[in-house]
Amino acid sequence: MNKKGLVLLICIFFIMLILNMMTPLLSDDYFIAFVWPEGCSINGALPEDARKVSSFSDVFKSLKTYYSVWGGRIPGQGFMTIFSWWGKDIFNFVNAFIAVLLIVLIYWISDEGRVSMDFNSSRIFWIFFSLWSFNIAFVDTFLWLSGSCEYLWMMVILLLFLIPYVQNYCDPERVKEDTIGLSLSQFFLGLIAGCSREVTICWIIGILIYWLLLCKKEHNLQIWKLSGFAGLCVGYVILLFAPGNSGRIALWDKVTQKDVHSIMFYLMDLKLMEFVVILFFHLFLWYFIISFFSKNKLIFTRKCARWLNLAKVCTSIAFCSGLLMIFIPSSGLRNSFINLCFLIIAVAFLFKIQAEAGFFIVDYKTIKFMKFLGYVYLCLTLVIALWGNYINRGEWNGIIEIVKREQKAPAKLILVVDPYSTNQDDRFWVIGSGNHIVWNPLADNENNGINKSFSRYYNINGIRIKNHDSVR
Repeated sequence: MNKKGLVLLICIFFIMLILNMMTPLLSDDYFIAFVWPEGCSINGALPEDARKVSSFSDVFKSLKTYYSVWGGRIPGQGFMTIFSWWGKDIFNFVNAFIAVLLIVLIYWISDEGRVSMDFNSSRIFWIFFSLWSFNIAFVDTFLWLSGSCEYLWMMVILLLFLIPYVQNYCDPERVKEDTIGLSLSQFFLGLIAGCSREVTICWIIGILIYWLLLCKKEHNLQIWKLSGFAGLCVGYVILLFAPGNSGRIALWDKVTQKDVHSIMFYLMDLKLMEFVVILFFHLFLWYFIISFFSKNKLIFTRKCARWLNLAKVCTSIAFCSGLLMIFIPSSGLRNSFINLCFLIIAVAFLFKIQAEAGFFIVDYKTIKFMKFLGYVYLCLTLVIALWGNYINRGEWNGIIEIVKREQKAPAKLILVVDPYSTNQDDRFWVIGSGNHIVWNPLADNENNGINKSFSRYYNINGIRIKNHDSVR
């Protein structure tokens, strides 16, 4: 057991806990706190008889409506509905733990699936640094309640599902025996993971089909592999054939005032901008991967060859998922987090190959300089993020106090509150924190869907923030 590695994980847990505690409910969280009304799209107008989720029967009722009107990502939606009911305080602790668990799972998978508490502190630090520095949607995927449940949590479940497959691929003598427990757990993990990301699971299914055929040829095909694969396929079918998927497309049709076939033309500028921004954040990882594949001409050992294959698989999943996202009429910034995780795993395998083969893409002096820059960047952005979010949290508490006074003595007026003071100097806080500043969930229009959900959540007449431009 490596004490340094465990201490570092504990430190990361408390950093994530503090950031979660400074993050209020955001965006969809207020709407999801209510039992989803029949026929209502997300952040739509809540009917007069709308009530907050207060039991598991309410959770199931909400999920049923969600599946019929909005989408098929049932597990993530279930998590966010439960925690919008249980409260943000409980979620803060659980979500900080899930963030640490993601780091641990990436570590284990890149270590041939070995489940051990013997963590190398430098590798743990590098994984955390990558998730912190290269994730353009960090707040959305690590701090926002709804976003965390749908992206961070589902990624953790997907990696848990993949660990036995990685173990057996790296060493066919491991996880060789079938057990009822393993087969059932793989089926249910696959079922949950299959209901996560439309643009990612399809590629994993294709890769597993190819590998399972090889396993059959080599007489190494166990029941647990098939049950896990079956669960993944069933979950993906549930995801793809959700009636709510057509509802989302219809909403885009209404918003853009275009037919379905014209939506992609409407989104081309947005997609091009997203591609450039995502590539900028992932550039270092892509540069290293491409440099490795183009420069190395070594004949690898059998062990290194397996690592190289896994690196290629993870790189392919990241690339193909990003490519497919171009054709989906929604933002790909949050989805890039899934691609990032697979890129990190790919690079981790390539690091192992370098150490095993004794050659390095980047020379020692450059590595040392880049480490120094990394430490400076992490410390600087972490301090500014904590500082800025502390300021925002204090001002948000001030807004909640105004809301509570209105609850006690209702004036039935539209509350007008100040925006975050950090909004007056967006560039400093966004750039200085590395884009880790939590946004104000309210808009400057009381008729905004989120503002209306917020007002129903706190039982007030209405609320808006002062116009951002007028404050400047």
